[in-house]
Amino acid sequence: MIKKIFISASGNFMEIARLLLRAGLGVNFILHGYPKIAGGTQAWYLIGLKMKSIGVALFPVVFGFAASCAELIGGIFLLIGFLIRPSAFFLLISMIIALSYLLSKQAGFDDYSHPLELIFVFLFLLFAGPDRFSADYKINRLIIH
Repeated sequence: MIKKIFISASGNFMEIARLLLRAGLGVNFILHGYPKIAGGTQAWYLIGLKMKSIGVALFPVVFGFAASCAELIGGIFLLIGFLIRPSAFFLLISMIIALSYLLSKQAGFDDYSHPLELIFVFLFLLFAGPDRFSADYKINRLIIH
């Protein structure tokens, strides 16, 4: 039993681990994204200004709205396991922009470590894809059978 828990990467444990990862991230991003969406155009403008860190100064409201949607909708989709790869992709882009912004402001490691860590998490989800507890998995099984 101990070998199964600590050493083996059996399918059941991996599936449960991916479910827990998705659910935890989903709830977190819902809680981060909702206030940004609710903040309206002023909040979207301020969020969108962070695009300057990668040389994009056009349409800050549009980019701020897109980032806010990525967090809220991506969080909901991660929670239910729907469109996991596209959600992970858009959240990955959002975290790359956040990291770029913080680095451009010469923030310390304590400030930029969070988006840096999430970049790796979203890369994992992007490559790993759906687990058997996800809506994606259930939909794929219906389509294939």
